[in-house]
Amino acid sequence: MKKTIAIATLLTLALGSSFAATRTAPVVHRLTAKANGPAVVQRIPLSSVKMNNNNLASWHAKNGLSAAMNTKMINARKGASFRNGTVDTIPYFDNWFITGTRNSVYTYSMVGHNPKAGGTTSFNTLMLPVEFRLFDAAGNMKYDLDPTNGGACSTDPTSVAGRVTNSPIFNSASYGGPSPQTGQYTDANQRVTFRNSMAASWHTVQNLQNSDCGSHGYWIVDLPAGTWAEYGNPVVLVGTDIEVMFPVFQQILALDNGFYGTPNTTMVMFNSLSAVMYDFNPGNCCIGGFHTATQGVADPAGIQVWMWADHIVPGQFGDVFPDPFHDTGPLSHEMSETFNDPFVNTSVAAWLDGSVSFAQGNLETGDAIEAMAPADNSVHVFMNGFNYTLQNEALLDWFTRNPISGGLYSWPNAATLSTPHNTAGWVYGEGAAGFFFGPPF
Repeated sequence: MKKTIAIATLLTLALGSSFAATRTAPVVHRLTAKANGPAVVQRIPLSSVKMNNNNLASWHAKNGLSAAMNTKMINARKGASFRNGTVDTIPYFDNWFITGTRNSVYTYSMVGHNPKAGGTTSFNTLMLPVEFRLFDAAGNMKYDLDPTNGGACSTDPTSVAGRVTNSPIFNSASYGGPSPQTGQYTDANQRVTFRNSMAASWHTVQNLQNSDCGSHGYWIVDLPAGTWAEYGNPVVLVGTDIEVMFPVFQQILALDNGFYGTPNTTMVMFNSLSAVMYDFNPGNCCIGGFHTATQGVADPAGIQVWMWADHIVPGQFGDVFPDPFHDTGPLSHEMSETFNDPFVNTSVAAWLDGSVSFAQGNLETGDAIEAMAPADNSVHVFMNGFNYTLQNEALLDWFTRNPISGGLYSWPNAATLSTPHNTAGWVYGEGAAGFFFGPPF
């Protein structure tokens, strides 16, 4: 971290054990200082904003594990073939693939259990909505971005918590495309990836917890001037400083574990409303989510897997983002990447094979597609009275170049990564962080 952050816990200290006992009030964090941040709220002209620039690349997927833990996890994969993991964390299995002209071996971990063994693996995902209250230099609250609609959560189907609860991320839906599937969206994607090697009964299912904000409550984060910014005039976007929020999320994780004993085997999902993030300089914008793995809270010898995803409501401040960056689009992106690289330590390091130069060195299945055109990028599913946005996802085949699922490289829209989109070959990615290569073979 470049900056020092002072955090005063208000209701946590005021209510103490009574809060833990009654669980009736949200815990409030208030940021009181940022050592070298600007003193006033900044309004940034959109023309000066570098969308998804290199300064934010490292935040998309952040490995917070110790060197010893990374070494342990990576060494455990050697020689593994659909072997279930044993570290105290969410359920996972290890496997490997060979690719490239030199037959390089790459190992990976994915969420779930052995596809060949079949059966349903279920685990808990804890939703922790975060309400951002943004204050100006005079201490007046200028924005109150509440994903719970005043604590209503899933009892109000129009709240972010309600939308997420009723979404295809946590409910069974039907999807077209090659190898049609029915189930939760990420489970369906994984079943397509391993459709030629899995047992027919294989599923990995998430059980959503705290959808009503009753068991763990929700969180309010008060952000003073200098930790957030407005974009455009009139304002079309609000952003918060990710270098402030990342350690705040870690503090929330620690307190949540202190109150409720949330185990490492539960994945934690933070949700916010229409507040993207930038990296210190407000001109370095924007991301709508990230996923990470850090040392365990309940068990420091284990791993806590967690994520944040913003829920952008079109028209709230304007609409500068195309699909799939609306509603559950960012969440589907982060969830897919978490399933495919839960510990953010899977290497598919750059390799050269004939005309193909592949420069993305990880299994970030959403990043491989997110900068493409909306028609290639987004999927819509209507259910529970709402037209949900989801991101089309790259499959493992795209990274291995071995068509273990019959040559599908993206799903549900298989055409996205199987049809050249220009005469020069494939060109997409995030600006200078993007990559360039020819079509799959």
